[in-house]
Amino acid sequence: MRKILASAVLLVIAIAFQPSMPIHGATDDYILNSAPASIYTGRPEAKDMISALDFSDVPGAHWAKDAITRAGALNIAKGYDKEYRPGSPASNEDVLAFILRMLNMEPQAHAAGVALESQIQDSSTLDLWTLGYLSLASQQGFITPAEFTNALIQDQAILDPSIDFVRGAPAPRERIASWLAHAFGSSYTPLGRTEQVIYSLSDWQSISPELVPVVEASLANGAMSADPSGRFNPRGSISRAELADIAKRLDKILLSTLGATKKAGTVSDFKDSQTSGTLGQGVTRDLYVRVSDGSVDVLRYTMDRPLSGQPSELDAVVLREGQVQGLGELREGDKIEYIVRDSDKKILYAQVLTPDLDMRKVYGKLKSVDTVKGTITITDANDKDYSYSMAKGMYGVDGILPWLRLDVTKVGLPELPLGRTIEISLKNYTADKARLIGEPQLADYRLGVVARNDPQLGTMTLMDQDAQLNEFRYYPKTLVVEKQRYYDPEDEVGFVDQVMPFFKFDQNDALPLDVRPGDVVCYTLDPQGYIDTLSASENYQTRFGKVMECQTYDGTASMLVEYEDGRTQAFRVPALVFRSQAGRPSGLPQNGDWVKLTVSQAIIPGQTVESAKEIEIEKGGHDISSIVTGRLAGIDPIQREIIVESSYRLQKTGWSEPRQVSRLKLDDQVQCFDESTQVSLEYLAKHKKRQGNVYLALRNSFSGERVQKISFRSGRREPLDPDVILSSNGNGTFSVAASVFPLNADEGTIVVRQGRLTDGQHILPADYAAVSLAGEGKAAVVEIRPTPNFKGVQIVRGRVLQVADNENFRVESMAVLSNDSWIYTPVRRLFSIDADTLLVDAASIRPISEFIGYTENTALGKVYNIALEGAKALRIIDAPYARTTLRGEIYKIAPDSVSLKSASYVESPTGVWKLTSSTNATATVTIPKNSLIAKNGALVGPDQLEIGDNVRVMTDKLPAIEAGLTVTGYVLLVQK
Repeated sequence: MRKILASAVLLVIAIAFQPSMPIHGATDDYILNSAPASIYTGRPEAKDMISALDFSDVPGAHWAKDAITRAGALNIAKGYDKEYRPGSPASNEDVLAFILRMLNMEPQAHAAGVALESQIQDSSTLDLWTLGYLSLASQQGFITPAEFTNALIQDQAILDPSIDFVRGAPAPRERIASWLAHAFGSSYTPLGRTEQVIYSLSDWQSISPELVPVVEASLANGAMSADPSGRFNPRGSISRAELADIAKRLDKILLSTLGATKKAGTVSDFKDSQTSGTLGQGVTRDLYVRVSDGSVDVLRYTMDRPLSGQPSELDAVVLREGQVQGLGELREGDKIEYIVRDSDKKILYAQVLTPDLDMRKVYGKLKSVDTVKGTITITDANDKDYSYSMAKGMYGVDGILPWLRLDVTKVGLPELPLGRTIEISLKNYTADKARLIGEPQLADYRLGVVARNDPQLGTMTLMDQDAQLNEFRYYPKTLVVEKQRYYDPEDEVGFVDQVMPFFKFDQNDALPLDVRPGDVVCYTLDPQGYIDTLSASENYQTRFGKVMECQTYDGTASMLVEYEDGRTQAFRVPALVFRSQAGRPSGLPQNGDWVKLTVSQAIIPGQTVESAKEIEIEKGGHDISSIVTGRLAGIDPIQREIIVESSYRLQKTGWSEPRQVSRLKLDDQVQCFDESTQVSLEYLAKHKKRQGNVYLALRNSFSGERVQKISFRSGRREPLDPDVILSSNGNGTFSVAASVFPLNADEGTIVVRQGRLTDGQHILPADYAAVSLAGEGKAAVVEIRPTPNFKGVQIVRGRVLQVADNENFRVESMAVLSNDSWIYTPVRRLFSIDADTLLVDAASIRPISEFIGYTENTALGKVYNIALEGAKALRIIDAPYARTTLRGEIYKIAPDSVSLKSASYVESPTGVWKLTSSTNATATVTIPKNSLIAKNGALVGPDQLEIGDNVRVMTDKLPAIEAGLTVTGYVLLVQK
């Protein structure tokens, strides 16, 4: 009975520990086999801290949520019974206590309070903690003895804040700077530093002369900053939220003082274990984190439940999407920043980083501003109102006058340009900035998706943004159709025909009859309601995903798709949009179908609209658990089994797990192929026994693994190293770097994508695949796997879709440089950036902090050359599209150029390399700042080029071919 009871209690523990959402789905296949560099455990006080830090007046969307939670987890920020009061001015006693806790001196403050409590006759207005902090502040020299005496006076109202120290009065900003400098010494105010930053302040002369150096240090360290108008306001106050933000700004100094370290990484897997003994039971969860430097850390949660007494937990404060939680809420794939203390191997705090920061701009007529609710409302061209929350600093009240900041100017509400068009910059749907741009240029334009077009009758049915269908007439002979190219056509040519072979788009068309269902269009109407002008988008992308929901509604289909990266998107699909399966017209996809989409995208100021232009439904789709190969020994029709000799299973490392004989159950719907021809089981048993190799795809079922597909191949088995698909025609023919000739996936090829059985039409450029050949050019197995982080530098060219400041950015399409050719892929990719990433253009090298998705310097929509190491961007370079190649041997090197001998180029249209001259085949290659030089798998500077290096130089254009020609090298590849 005792064993049963112990098991039941342990089960309760395990169930109680389960997070609110499933988290398992390992993102790093080898991490559990890696020896951890460090194991950090939670703290026993974390459970109470998680509850205490869930302040009712600091919602998840509050701008200082992370700063307040982080400071609380580090035992620096304190609240008032579930309230933090973030908007209240930070008082003198608030700031002093905060700084002393930053110095890890809370125990000394408590001791000082205890020592003084019995000595002071009337301390009724001072609690033990306040008394201790003020006493310690006096001992440490933050305040004078006279100020400490002021602080102990019971009736603080008799004091004059302008000359006396009033403990509850707002702390002046310049005095806060002084206390910070006193606390952190030379690490905060470096010796010998001269004043520079303060002279950019409009009110620098108002700073007390003796405090100028500490204000300079506060600005230089980033601990404090001027307001948007350029004023420091030295005698003004800061809020308690801003006080917490100071601790975050001083991370480097603060963590060093606390003996803590900040790390970043990705939660890649976890391991649970349970214990049971005579004294009680326990459960442990080890979260394996792949640290940004490549090492592995373990973050350990434990809960012990003794047979008598209260259970105990070792946990840590975790901030996830604005919610204060514990380690149990971390999931695979979470990118986290975490703070640890190496002296006792404790994890103090972790924050789940937002994967994507949505930044965009919207336009409309300014309708109203509410400074009480903090909202701004605009009206679009269709008279529809949109309200957005405003960020702190965009609005406020001076005295009793509310104001809105337009650009950098505060405009009082009575003077607002209501009815005028403004541009609002949004950061995660919160208004971050507004500027007046005058009357809207697109006020008369409407946006829609083409549902039907009949050029003969001159009618077009368009679906608006509310999914309503509206029919309009137009004059076919006079309607002007403009094709809007949002991309450089030379940058993306040819990919649609490769990956979507049934696509009917011709980029040179510009007539009414070429506007087809699924096109996204902008249009205007004349006074009679006829379509007057029409602009059709020419931006197309290919995406692959699973249909979560599909249903028809008023002549259109509503379809929700989940992409391979976990993102979802809803489409309203017009009835006439082309749909196919296995090359033939098809009906709508069903829930659970995997589809390949051609997505039409239109971008106008403030909006990005996408529609499904073509849908190809994947056939098959069965979940595949493993792939087996071997020699066919026989088929048992009674037991429904296939017998395979000398069998191997496909693993990450190739064909392994050899077995002499394997008996495998057959699925009732098993498909059999002899090469590319579908045959019966009986045919294989009779004609192919002990000949060639047989390949089997097995799926999981309730009764175990079942063979779903059998493919017999006569050619020799030849596994290729996993590699990237360089190109694919969308019909089964593809190429990889590991093979010098094109490969073909026919009907008999076992193609597995994301664990599903599919076909060769769903092999896409930039897929990472393990290919096993069965004869020259014949793919027997293609297993598409998650792309690993490669070592060495990879060069790509991509168009920026989103930017999260100083964290990451996403490209919506890109081309990969292979040898000296750009291989296009329409797949979105996310790359990380940090302080070491450089932003480069022709004029200068700039800090990555200038790589942003807003203001007139936005990177959104621009194309860059990007140097990658795994998923991290080392360089982001604004450079022309270099697709013309010159090669030669370096014989001379100058500071910003190299000279080549035996210089040759590719002659068009023969494709043959030819010398630039038969007598003087030399060339000079100038190397601008925005060039990329790769040598031995690493980025190098021009100074690391050597005489004798053979290089391929990629440039945007070649001048007239002649002896001694000069070109600009934007990409230089040093050949081995």
